[in-house]
Amino acid sequence: MYDARRRRLPPSELKEKRKKANRVAVGIGLVCLLVLFVVGIWASRQDWFLIKDIRVSGTSVLSSERVAEVVDESIEGYYFKTVPKRNTFFLSKGAMKRHLFTTFSRIENVTFDREGKNELAVIVKEFEPHALWCGANRPLLATDDSETCYFLDNQGYIFASAPTFSGSAYFKYYGDLGVSEPLRANVFKPNELYEAELLILQLTELDLQPIYLEKTNEGDYRVMLRAGYSILFAPQSPLLEQVLYLEALLSSEGFNSDRDTSPTPLEYIDVRFGNKLYYRFVQTGEEKEEEKMIEQELPAEEVESDVLGE
Repeated sequence: MYDARRRRLPPSELKEKRKKANRVAVGIGLVCLLVLFVVGIWASRQDWFLIKDIRVSGTSVLSSERVAEVVDESIEGYYFKTVPKRNTFFLSKGAMKRHLFTTFSRIENVTFDREGKNELAVIVKEFEPHALWCGANRPLLATDDSETCYFLDNQGYIFASAPTFSGSAYFKYYGDLGVSEPLRANVFKPNELYEAELLILQLTELDLQPIYLEKTNEGDYRVMLRAGYSILFAPQSPLLEQVLYLEALLSSEGFNSDRDTSPTPLEYIDVRFGNKLYYRFVQTGEEKEEEKMIEQELPAEEVESDVLGE
């Protein structure tokens, strides 16, 4: 009589059969992955997934067309020679930003936004000119406008070369940066430019008409006035206090008596050393006159208002 019970396979044969089934399953899985990979690559290259149009806004000096060209250049090519970089799902905002910042020193910030299937919006923010940096070589004449200058933003960052200005469209700063190419250099430390501008404002309120400020190699400030003489300040010390000493000196009898009797105009005033104020008149001939020093006290009301201001 026929035995319907299934014959049991030996363990070795059963193990081999399972290995064969696993190999088939792995093979089918790899084929499926390959098919998905090929289909994914094919789909990633279809027009409906690719950036075709780049729209730029926010530019003022820069050309929108040129910015769009640079963005387009940054998304040319493929990732691993397979997936297009201009695919909307694989756009690298970081790479586009780096390419724009490297190409345009005028760009302060940039953002991106997809509009529709194939359009990329690029929103640019340019640095705004705040002042001029004109290098280490001061002009021989205060009215000389033929020098090479660069734009500073409100933090003291050099972002572009400046055209030649007549008059005083922007206040000028001078000093040696120690680099051959000043573009992208930071001239001032954080808040330093603000304090320098506050100093210029205070001098303007005293009707001294400052025309430029020079950062000396020693780290001091030399402010040139339209009257033809300069004033030395120490930015490491409170500038307001130095301005108060300067104001007291300018109204003192001893200083004004020396100024009235001097055959030559004033060359400089030095207010870097607290209440010891130095000044000198322009030297002529072989005989050199030493600089003069006055120990100047602040008026009581100035000291009181200074303390209250702190």
